Amino acid sequence: AGAVQKTADVYLWMGDGGGRDFSRLEGTPWHLYDIASGEKAWSGNLEFRMENLVEPGFEKDFTMADVWECDFSAFNTPGEYRLVVEGMGTSPVFPIKENIFEEAFKVSMQGMFYQRMGCEEKPNGGFPYSRRPLFKQGVEPEDFVVYISNREMVTGVNPDNRDWYAEDLSGEIVEESWGGWADAYDNDQRPVNFICVFDILLTYYLNPDAFKDNQLYIPEWDNGIPDIIDEALWQIDWWLRMRDPGGGYLTGLTNIKAPETDVNYAGAACGWQGWCVAAGAAMAADCFRLAGNQELREKYTEAALEAWDWAMRQHDHMLDDRASGLRGRDLKMTAAAFLYNLTGESKFEEVIYQESEAKDPSSRVKDSGTFEQQYASVAYIFTPQKVNFPELQENMKNIIIHQAKTDHLGKTDGSPTRAARWAVSWEGMSQTSNEMSLVAIAHKITECHEEKEYFEQGLYYEAEWTLGRNPLGLVQMTGLGDRAVTQTFAPGRRDGYPGLTPGWTPYMCRDGWNNSDDIHRCEWYTNRNYPDDKEIWPWGEHFWNSRYSVPNSEATPQQTFRQKIVLYGYLFGINKLYPRRL
Repeated sequence: AGAVQKTADVYLWMGDGGGRDFSRLEGTPWHLYDIASGEKAWSGNLEFRMENLVEPGFEKDFTMADVWECDFSAFNTPGEYRLVVEGMGTSPVFPIKENIFEEAFKVSMQGMFYQRMGCEEKPNGGFPYSRRPLFKQGVEPEDFVVYISNREMVTGVNPDNRDWYAEDLSGEIVEESWGGWADAYDNDQRPVNFICVFDILLTYYLNPDAFKDNQLYIPEWDNGIPDIIDEALWQIDWWLRMRDPGGGYLTGLTNIKAPETDVNYAGAACGWQGWCVAAGAAMAADCFRLAGNQELREKYTEAALEAWDWAMRQHDHMLDDRASGLRGRDLKMTAAAFLYNLTGESKFEEVIYQESEAKDPSSRVKDSGTFEQQYASVAYIFTPQKVNFPELQENMKNIIIHQAKTDHLGKTDGSPTRAARWAVSWEGMSQTSNEMSLVAIAHKITECHEEKEYFEQGLYYEAEWTLGRNPLGLVQMTGLGDRAVTQTFAPGRRDGYPGLTPGWTPYMCRDGWNNSDDIHRCEWYTNRNYPDDKEIWPWGEHFWNSRYSVPNSEATPQQTFRQKIVLYGYLFGINKLYPRRL
């Protein structure tokens, strides 16, 4: 109810008729009607917002139409309402209420639960089990075995290529390989998705008092651990189990495909994975410090130190190799930052200084696909230990605030859709990969009230886009309300529960991946559109509610899930802890 911005966009693309011109209706009265009383609760006049344009950074036109708006930001009374524009029409019924992002956050976290491999327990809330088969040694399939390859997955080929890993085996097997999250609709577990751990824990770290046990739809209820940390531990504990006989940290599993379902192959251990395990375990331990759980703080600190020592002993530290933009040196810095918080040992603070890009005040802490140092920076900004590099810490703060403004919010005034997310030109991440972590961090660390309002507004803009303020009026995720996606290339059709697994955010690709088979060819759909010229269609309308077009409706946790968790989770957190006065 206390959102800094509440608006409704008014525009219409009419196919070969182009964008609808509403200029004759500019100034037309509009009203919010209270559904309970049937009375007008608020009124205003339709205002022109901006002309249509191709949005910079994305290089795409999402609306193909000029945009007008109804602005009711000053109205805060909770209830259910319908917006009526005289002479035009009405909106669906929508709520104004405290912390409207709670359910969105919970559903986005369900997306991760339903990527779990090897989870035998049923989640809370009457929802079905996660993926089957379990692929768990001695359970399902009973004779399941995982052979260790001599080839690691960080710099190796796509784990879909099982033969590449199978042709060079070490002769050893993995004792326990169950756990972790799958990639997309596949059964492989690859390093590109490991970044999800850090975004989930970042969400907790920024607002720890908002997240509790018994909060999410997962099996780990009543264990005294905040549920959001439990979900991250599903992956971290898998990393800690996935070790070769020499103690090395294995790098993932290939994609299990019929008919060979009783055999899989693990990527070899490598230095990058050692840093990854050290960073994830250290971040979890520091979250337990904030949660006041000394036992688990010590457990995961010990695991992080063991992984750190193992990585340090490797011949190749792989500091410049990367997966999802996480370089080895970013992971080493992240592990060092959280271990400094936990131990106070100066050697870890020295690593932070050595590896940080922020020594240069004109640098960046994050460049998606290239490097990711925001996690380590947050740890050092909020460290409980003595800060021996105060200039570096101040640079981190200033860079994050500057990037939040220039990379995200600086373009909203020139965007018909108020796009605040990280600008990605690739079609599969241009509108449903809602990367806003730097804006959330900037909102947390700034001491300037005007900046806080500015950052919060940007977070709301992006969340609104995902929840229905888009050309399709679509909730761009399965399982959330009656306007959610209902058909995608996603699991859940044969689990005895209506609909698909919740929390799945599709790519919404228009062009696809140049495959020749129909299941990958978006042309099968675009050629049947009217008009059939895909170049005159708004990019914001490129979703076909179908399970069969993989590029259009598939997803991965690292590309389209984790970003929503940070976005919804941060807004849920600040609304829970700091509700606005009505």
